This record gives sequence, structure tokens and C-alpha cells, in this order.
Amino acid sequence: MRRKLKKSNAAEVREILQTKHIGAITTDSSVDLQRAWLMVNRAARIQGWPTMCLPRSLVLTDMLQSRGHNAIVRIGVNKLKNTASPELFAHAWVEVNGNVIGEKATVENRFLKLI
Repeated sequence: MRRKLKKSNAAEVREILQTKHIGAITTDSSVDLQRAWLMVNRAARIQGWPTMCLPRSLVLTDMLQSRGHNAIVRIGVNKLKNTASPELFAHAWVEVNGNVIGEKATVENRFLKLI
């Protein structure tokens, strides 16, 4: 399976992730949604995708939406606590029906939602 994922393009990876032998995401339970997040992250590591949050969030959202879940990508910037530090950090994550998937629930406390 690892070899197959490594040689596959993005569309093929998506198809592999949704097959029954890996475990299709079929219900709205939080366990299945978290499992989808783990599958995307494993595929990203095997494929050598960048560890950036936006590509992973986009893949996960597409995967969940294709299964009928109300998934949405959220993008936010850090809430600056120290105004002496002008650094700006952005982060992307996925929500399904308002619940954060694959992140600590505190992500909304750390980042100001832009989208």
C-alpha cells in the first residue's frame, strides 16, 4: 500500500483513501471524521507532501464533502498577544457542522477566523 500511495497522483490518493479496504468514511460520527484526518495525514507523509496545513485541509474537506459531510475549510491568523512581535501566522483547519476536525478545539481561541 505504501508503494502504491507513493507512486500515485493526488486524484489517485483520494480514490485510495476512500476505498473499502482502507476504510471508507460513511457516518457523521466524530470517530470517523478523526479517522479521515489521520488517513489524510498518513497519505501526506507517505507521498512526501509539504506539512503545510492548507493542502491537507483542502484534501480533507474535499474527501469529506464527497461523502456528504458538511465540511468547510477555515483559515485564520494568530491573535497577537504581544504587540512588540509583528509576526503574523496563518493556519488552516477543517470544521464539520461547527466542530473542529483533527485539531485541538482551542484552535479557534488561538486564531482569528478570516474564512
